[in-house]
Amino acid sequence: TFPTLSLATPEERVRIYSPLFRGLLLVGMPMVAAIFVSAGPVTRDIFGSAWVDGIPLLRLESITTTIAIASASVVPFLFLTCPPETVKRLSVGATVAIVVLSIALSPWLGYLSISVATIVAASVQLFLFDRLLARAVNYSLLRDMLPAVSGLLIAVAVALPIVLVKDTLAWAIVAAVLAGLIQLAITFLLKGGINVRATVARLRSREQAG
Repeated sequence: TFPTLSLATPEERVRIYSPLFRGLLLVGMPMVAAIFVSAGPVTRDIFGSAWVDGIPLLRLESITTTIAIASASVVPFLFLTCPPETVKRLSVGATVAIVVLSIALSPWLGYLSISVATIVAASVQLFLFDRLLARAVNYSLLRDMLPAVSGLLIAVAVALPIVLVKDTLAWAIVAAVLAGLIQLAITFLLKGGINVRATVARLRSREQAG
């Protein structure tokens, strides 16, 4: 996809990247929903009670994964479309912010401070990336994310109470599957899905043409 982006005009890049991004969300977000919902019983029953302190960390890392799907995949698009120096400064700035925030928060949050700092810094970075692309090519990452994120929130709201009431591995698996299905259903209902086969075929034809 990214070699194809480099051969396209700025306007064409949006039509190439957007289906790729929504496809990544289509694959990643149901897994994020499933992991977030089932984190407790899965950690305790598979890894043992010694690892229960890792449950909130696993849930926080599910959130960082959601942000990373966007902020990592969009970087080549940004470098091709926006001033590279600006993109570099935002990327380095986010990394520095994570380090500083992690140290600042560690007296209160302990080992969770890195995840919390990553969520804060990466969220700000993602918003700034969104504004850069909106100005350059009138494209919004956040708008493309809205159906998948809405699906994630609804899926967690429906499935997590099942695990909180029925705190067993079997019910966690049921809730995880339910969360993934709800997330997908809401995504497609809000028109955030894609035809994967058609998208891949279109990218291949562009690459061959290039």
